[in-house]
Amino acid sequence: MHIEILKRSDVILKFLAENKAFKKEYLDLMWSSSEGKHEAVTRTIYDTIVSIAGYISNESREYLFEKIKTVPLSDYTELTIDLI
Repeated sequence: MHIEILKRSDVILKFLAENKAFKKEYLDLMWSSSEGKHEAVTRTIYDTIVSIAGYISNESREYLFEKIKTVPLSDYTELTIDLI
């Protein structure tokens, strides 16, 4: 996974959301892609999630919040707080 591609993916994800084609599975893919990765990759994925949050449906935002809630408090980092 290349960071520059990740940084540009928000345009496509916003387009999908605006056209009601965004699926919660995309959040699953982004979430799983960030697990165990270098901080730079995780930050980029989280930034992308934040960038598209205003475009996705309320249902997708609630789903994302449920994913965030699965992170144990002991595992919270600055990146997690920024995501929230």
